[in-house]
Amino acid sequence: MTMSLRRWRATLAGMIALAVPVVAGFWIADGPLSAAIVAAWLALAIGALHFGRGRSETITVMSGAGDERIRSLSVRALSFAGGVMAVALPAWWLVSVLVDRPNYGVAALLGLFSASFVGASFWLARRG
Repeated sequence: MTMSLRRWRATLAGMIALAVPVVAGFWIADGPLSAAIVAAWLALAIGALHFGRGRSETITVMSGAGDERIRSLSVRALSFAGGVMAVALPAWWLVSVLVDRPNYGVAALLGLFSASFVGASFWLARRG
């Protein structure tokens, strides 16, 4: 078995391991119908990601697994997504404060994003 095949199997197992508690949470909170709908959507997404891996360069870039070009594109895509979140989260929080309904969930996400960005910057600057 090649290393690439092992990596993709591990990725598939990870996606399934994340999907199971999500479906269970929906089952507990909203009942079996809601859980079945979420399970169907997750199965569709997992199947598209798993079976599209060799057919779509977008999925390959999303995985970050590949040659130097693919890894570079993946880092750039993640950087862009992080930039979008760096604007969207503070804007969302500010609007919630301005309408006098502060959203503490968004505030917690903003704190987590900020702390992870500062921590990663600190770590990577030291690492070189």
